[in-house]
Amino acid sequence: MMKKRLSPAVIAISGLFALLMLGISIWANDYLLTIINMSLIYFIGALGISVLMGMTGYMMLGSASFMGIGGFISANFAVKLGMPVWLSIILATIATGIIGAIIGSALVKLNGAFFAFASLGFTQIVSTFLTNYVPFTGGADGMQKIPTLSLGGFKVTSLLQWFFVLCIIAFGCGLLVERIRKTQLGRSLESIRDNSVAAETLGVNTYLTKIYAFTIATMFAALSGALIAHHNSVISASLFSSVTSFRWFMMVMCGGVNSTLGAFIGTVVFTFLPEVLRFTKLFINMLFGVAIILTMIYMPDGLMGVLQSIAARIKNKKKERKEKQAK
Repeated sequence: MMKKRLSPAVIAISGLFALLMLGISIWANDYLLTIINMSLIYFIGALGISVLMGMTGYMMLGSASFMGIGGFISANFAVKLGMPVWLSIILATIATGIIGAIIGSALVKLNGAFFAFASLGFTQIVSTFLTNYVPFTGGADGMQKIPTLSLGGFKVTSLLQWFFVLCIIAFGCGLLVERIRKTQLGRSLESIRDNSVAAETLGVNTYLTKIYAFTIATMFAALSGALIAHHNSVISASLFSSVTSFRWFMMVMCGGVNSTLGAFIGTVVFTFLPEVLRFTKLFINMLFGVAIILTMIYMPDGLMGVLQSIAARIKNKKKERKEKQAK
């Protein structure tokens, strides 16, 4: 019986995470650890966009709303109900997934720009609700003193400990998305993206499949929101505006919309760039705009597409050399 080989993406992600964990645990300071931890959290949410937009072809501009819902639900469970943090994170992710399935059952009936603007409108509704409904969110001031994660008596207190926990969670989520790509669900999603009419003729329930994709995307967003709440010990509605949704969208587009590794690269780039370009101050948004335009013109498949193109060229050259040597 032949053993299944690991995909190049899984091997690359495994190698990157191993090097990341080793290097950062040795050299990183608290400032760098904070940025890296946030990039890992954003990566988890970006995976949801990769599933919905990369596999299904639906441009999602409302991820921040579900991130906020998941974050505040988890914070309320932990602070007001006294639940263990790990349980509050799981329940918040599931609860947000249910909300996402309900909202998605209406939104996925729309296509193209209509879906994108509808999801953006939902973000505005949720942002207003989170800012003004004080009993649930604390209003504009948000919630403070949110307990940190604890597992089996071990309390995650330092940024380095959080880094290791987030690496494990992010790695697991990345593997899950790679697994989804290989399943019947993943193939159904890609068939809908390529031609929904043809997918229906092949027996794919396009409506239900799109709801599955939307629900998965909302659950990844909710998980990242819950992790932000417990990592920072504070949460505010200002974190979950349409600006955050656009930033997530740019992360995925920059790295590669249909690539797990691309989502990771894009997330890291767009998390570190604001810190590197902090000296530009008011011009940073303009630079981001220029970067997006150049990416869409010269790298429509993102940085991962460029890397894949280079790898393909190297492979073709090696193949040509072997053919010449054989002659």
